[in-house]
Amino acid sequence: MKPSKTKKAQLISWTKVFMIGGGFWNQPLTNSYIGEKVYFCYSIFMKCGCFMWWSMMVGELFRLVAYGYDVEIILAQFGLVVNASKIMFKLVVYIRENLLALFKDITEKDVEIWNLDNEEIHTVYWKNIKLIKSYVLALSVSTSLCLGMLDVSGIHVILKTVEHNKAFNDTLEAHAMYQTILPLNKLDNLPLLFTLQAYLAIIGFVYNCLTHLMFATLLVYAATQIQILQIRSKNFIGADQLSGSDMRDKLLVLKEISQDHQYIIGFVENLNSRTRYIVLVEFILSSFDLASVSVNLITLDFSSSDIAGQLIFNLSFFVLLSIQISILGWSCNEIKCESEELANALYASNWYLLNPKGQKMMQIMMARAQKPLIMTIGPFGAMTTNSVLAILKGAYSYVSIMRK
Repeated sequence: MKPSKTKKAQLISWTKVFMIGGGFWNQPLTNSYIGEKVYFCYSIFMKCGCFMWWSMMVGELFRLVAYGYDVEIILAQFGLVVNASKIMFKLVVYIRENLLALFKDITEKDVEIWNLDNEEIHTVYWKNIKLIKSYVLALSVSTSLCLGMLDVSGIHVILKTVEHNKAFNDTLEAHAMYQTILPLNKLDNLPLLFTLQAYLAIIGFVYNCLTHLMFATLLVYAATQIQILQIRSKNFIGADQLSGSDMRDKLLVLKEISQDHQYIIGFVENLNSRTRYIVLVEFILSSFDLASVSVNLITLDFSSSDIAGQLIFNLSFFVLLSIQISILGWSCNEIKCESEELANALYASNWYLLNPKGQKMMQIMMARAQKPLIMTIGPFGAMTTNSVLAILKGAYSYVSIMRK
């Protein structure tokens, strides 16, 4: 069994940091009334900032199109708007479908699981806590690197443009960093511009990580519950013949296992019905995003003075997109695989020691477990690791088309 301090670990611990930071934590933070009101105001501030971040980029895209800027500039802005719109869409779905309420289940199950006197279950649970931690680290590092290079290369471009305009009395614009619409000359107000960009970078970092981690945590939670159910199903009978009182106890345990299985089925089906269009949007747009970044990498001008910044930014963006879609595909695939394995776990138990009533209950559970639990791509098929391969193949096809 893990040390006592490990028992306090929660599956949601790492995701909770981003939920609090993004103003999406809906459970009490403190016992202080004033503290809760302060956090409420903070959450409104962050959510409004996220909407401002998105709307300012959309406004700039319309301005670029209306004034007939170069196609390359418009396409670059369009790519940013698409990714920002994905984040906004997911946030709207989370709020509209009240997905935050599902995190209360995770918090309650934490206590139940650590109170179980079963080292194997604790080991599995701790392994999945570390899995969430690896998701957090991977997303945090890749997003930070991507945004950092976007800002560093952007500052370089902006300062060079300012020097050029002063030297040649010109009025060139610098299309770098987050391109946002502002009712003033950006290059004449650099302190304000850089402060705004820093704030928008924080918004982009928090909400990009948040939208992926919230969904991934719910998926890992579902897979974890199925794994725990496998352990309980396989080991609850024992190898000895059962007396009358033992038989009654085992039937009660089996009934609890059956109820927990129905709970998991309901949880996954409910989660899928609420989020299937999030998966659909990710599936459709990820191929396009990966293709766009790949084309940018292929067509980089290596004679440019800021080639290092552009190269690192595009590489980090490619890695970030790959990590995001891999986390989604892997987590969805785990639910499918673990739910299929449950029938084997039930069969591996000493079910033949049960009386006819218990054997019939086992048969019903095994029959129910034959249908795998899946997360679907909208109204289409299941989201699995094969779907990730399909996205990569689609990206390769898009790259071929874009280069022609």
